[in-house]
Amino acid sequence: MQFFKRLEVSLRRFRNRLTSYFYWGDERFCPCCQRGFSKFLPAGTGKRHRVDAVCPFCRSRERDRLLVLLLDSRPELFHQALDLLHFAPEPSIQMYLATKEMASYATTDLMRTDVTFRTDIQSIDLKNESYESVICAHVLQDVPNEAMALSEVHRILRQGGWAIFSVPLRGAETVEYGRAEIVRAAWDGRPHEFLRQYGLDFVERLQAARYDVEVIGAKDLLQSSDEVVRYGLGNDVFTNVIFFCRKQT
Repeated sequence: MQFFKRLEVSLRRFRNRLTSYFYWGDERFCPCCQRGFSKFLPAGTGKRHRVDAVCPFCRSRERDRLLVLLLDSRPELFHQALDLLHFAPEPSIQMYLATKEMASYATTDLMRTDVTFRTDIQSIDLKNESYESVICAHVLQDVPNEAMALSEVHRILRQGGWAIFSVPLRGAETVEYGRAEIVRAAWDGRPHEFLRQYGLDFVERLQAARYDVEVIGAKDLLQSSDEVVRYGLGNDVFTNVIFFCRKQT
C-alpha cells in the first residue's frame, strides 16, 4: 500500500511539472512556489466554479496564496521558539513553511495518514496551551460542532498566541444547511462536506469564542488591483479574506 502511495505522489509531482510548462509566463505569479505563469487553472464545480484559481505547479489555491502573502508581510510571527500546529495541511503551505525556522511544526487531520498525528478538531487530544500558533484553513465548514472546534483551538493556544482561520465565504450571513451539501459514498472514508456556507458574520462567531479578530484581504496586502489579479485573487465567487486571531484571556 505504501508503494502505491509513493507512486501516486511521484506521478502527481511529474504531472504538476509537466503541466506548468504549458502555462509558462509572467501574467500570473504564485508566491507559494515563486513561479510565474500565463494563467492559473480553474477549480470547483457548479456554483463553486472559479477561473484563475489553481497554480499549475504547486496546486496552491487562492486561500493558500493569500495566506503566504500574509505570512510574508509579518516575519515577526516566526522565530526559533515557535510551535505551530497545522490542521488539514496544504502541500503548498507546507512547502512554504519548510523555509521557516521554528521550534516545532506539526500537522494533524481527522482522516489523513500523512500527518504528524490524527485528531478531531472538536476534541483535540492535546494538553492546554500546547501550541503558540495554529493554521486552520477551509476546515470548519465541514465540522458539525463549529463552536466546540473554535473552543478547542482556543484551549490549546498559549496566552498571546495566534491562530489563522479561513473559510469559504460568501455574503454577509452564515447559512446552516442542516445536513452536508456534499455527501460521500458509503465506501468513501472522507467526511461529508459543506455543512454551512459562511458569511462575514464569522467574525462574530470568532469573537464569541474569545478571539480578537483582524480581517485581512488581498487589497490589504497588495498595492494595486493589477497585483490582486496577478496573484490570482480577483475572482468573486468567494470572498478572499483571512481571519487573523489572537487568544483572549
